[in-house]
Amino acid sequence: MQWRSKRKLTYTTLALLPLVIVAGVIYAATFFPEPTCFDGEQNGTEAGVDCGGACQAVCQAQTPAVDIVWDRAFRVSGDVYSVAAYIENPNTNLIARDVPYIFRLYDEDNIFITERRGEINLLPQPTTLAFVGGIDTNGRLPARVVFSLAEDPFWQQADFSDVRFTVSDRALTLSPRPRLSLNITNTNTGVFDQIRLAAIIFNQAGEAVHVSRTVLGRLGVGESTPVIFTWREPFVEADSYRSEIIPVNYAPAE
Repeated sequence: MQWRSKRKLTYTTLALLPLVIVAGVIYAATFFPEPTCFDGEQNGTEAGVDCGGACQAVCQAQTPAVDIVWDRAFRVSGDVYSVAAYIENPNTNLIARDVPYIFRLYDEDNIFITERRGEINLLPQPTTLAFVGGIDTNGRLPARVVFSLAEDPFWQQADFSDVRFTVSDRALTLSPRPRLSLNITNTNTGVFDQIRLAAIIFNQAGEAVHVSRTVLGRLGVGESTPVIFTWREPFVEADSYRSEIIPVNYAPAE
């Protein structure tokens, strides 16, 4: 090839090179786009389709299920009962809001008595309690309670975790009526609102024999408040007791 032709080819190649690069970029962007959390594919660092890894969305199918440890009825007085379900939650960095549930009550012949429906917030903590009070069974004795979630929880990343409300000065008195008194302190770095607490009383054998619930409202950072749980009728068990206090609801104050 003559020197003049070679030089012309070189100039032509240099002139076309930017166009080739631009075309290559367009082709790569069209047929090999950068992974995003909204492209409908599992790519990049994702653990599922548009979830996990660098994506904010939680992979629902890969999230462990909660465990219903026990569910039972507790007599309040007369034919009035409370029902509760003790739930263990392995997802301590996630939250599922407004999860619908059902309590169903049956008598000793396994005949249906009644049911109660509600919603629960599964907070980023290892245990919680679903609770419904004031159930009149119209003279029928609930021998079995079945608790179930009516829908699978929809899990999201929690804006808060490792929330702690410290319990101190706990005292259980049985006369004239059972009464559990304590102080609760917000030992977190933020203010919390809509606080509700549940108290579970266990007998010496470790069986839950009484439950109660109370509403606190708002607690500032480092703030303490007295809390009292009461029961209408005496504890009939001649036993020693221990108590467990569980926050069943709270939210960061706005």
